[in-house]
Amino acid sequence: MKRVWVIALFLLVAACGGGGGVGEAVYHFDGPTEMAVDPDPLREDGALLYVLNAAGGSLSIMNAQTHGILKSHSPDPYSDEVLWLGKAPLDIDIVPTGEQVYVTDTWRDNVRTVGTSDPWPVAEIDLALEAAHVSIAPVSLEPETLRPIVPAAWNERHEVWFSDPDESRLVVWDHAAGQVVGDVALPSAPADLLVSRDGEQVFVIGEDATLRVVDAAARRLLESEVPLGGRPGRIVESRDGAWVFVLDIDPPQLHLIDTTTWTETDDEIMFPMALNGMAMSTDGTLGFISSDDGYVYYYFVDYRRACGSQADHAYFFDQGPRGNPTIERIETTDCLTVEETWTIAYHLDLLAWEVRGSHSGRQVNLAYTNQAYVSDEGEIQFFIREGDYRESDGDFFQFQTEVGVAPIPVGAVPTGVAVTPDQDDPEFDLVFVANTTGQTISRIFTGEDANLGAVQ
Repeated sequence: MKRVWVIALFLLVAACGGGGGVGEAVYHFDGPTEMAVDPDPLREDGALLYVLNAAGGSLSIMNAQTHGILKSHSPDPYSDEVLWLGKAPLDIDIVPTGEQVYVTDTWRDNVRTVGTSDPWPVAEIDLALEAAHVSIAPVSLEPETLRPIVPAAWNERHEVWFSDPDESRLVVWDHAAGQVVGDVALPSAPADLLVSRDGEQVFVIGEDATLRVVDAAARRLLESEVPLGGRPGRIVESRDGAWVFVLDIDPPQLHLIDTTTWTETDDEIMFPMALNGMAMSTDGTLGFISSDDGYVYYYFVDYRRACGSQADHAYFFDQGPRGNPTIERIETTDCLTVEETWTIAYHLDLLAWEVRGSHSGRQVNLAYTNQAYVSDEGEIQFFIREGDYRESDGDFFQFQTEVGVAPIPVGAVPTGVAVTPDQDDPEFDLVFVANTTGQTISRIFTGEDANLGAVQ
């Protein structure tokens, strides 16, 4: 159904562009969803981004550095310039040596491979699956030089892993031998899978909302299970392997799983709408999360918070007779708190504290000593505790709040996210986000934490 309305929207946009003497819009993408990026970020001619067109049944290729289009979608179904795939390509991954990508389809179809150099040969392998996801052990990047390091597990086993929901199993394909070499039965149909960064484990989410772990070399399901509930979708691993993140669609939540104990933390990292995609920054300190509300959210790994809002130390200004109340437990609300100065002043005639933000203005809610306080829109919370000497008229507290990084608008229904270091400023990343209904790829530069605009 989703594919139908994506195509309908594309046709509507094209029709509108053709009237009134206005030239028809040219789109290089048609319902872009998932992406894979070249494992060598410093490739001489620029790292390449491979984009699945779920509505168009094709693969577009863009230079991540210059944003030049090497291969494009076309509305002409007979064009021999297009890299045609199945009816509705679903998932994509690239081998760590970079010479080929694997593509699965929503419909039952043969898995396809695409070569990553001109003429970009497309081939079908002897494996037919339906609604399967694919995952391959990724490269790691040497911190100083950004040189890609191929995991030892790939050199030993050349494994490409697929989910097979129809058979409630995982399938192992040998890239070098070109054949299926094993499978792993699962207690529940797999919704997504992810090969670990060292290639030694495979994480899999079942339709029973449980995260499980597979020993890749032994092709054996381990005892580790983490029940999550809800409707979890994609899986992402932290750069250091200490965490596995699971994106939940309903409720819209980011689950944090500690890989040393295989337990979920009690962090409640909630979002306004369903989560679709996530990718980690090159240095591993950030995650970039796309959501149905049209935004990309920064996730701060060390602080285990989205957006990263915080409050600094509060200062007390004693304006009258000696007083020493204290303000405690100042809390901010991620992705809601903004950068501003907060002043909490005592008014004797009200027997209460008036709260004012330099951006949010005077708050209707008054604060009272020895009572918890929440601002009108929930931006801040705190508790004022009485001291040995009472507060007096005009006394006030003051502190600053920081937003961290506010949600970045990127377009309608952003899905897949891909990251590669910027060649000109390698300490920063280029983040690409597929806008499914917008027919575009948005670009975020972490040096500015802003949307640089979309490539259509």
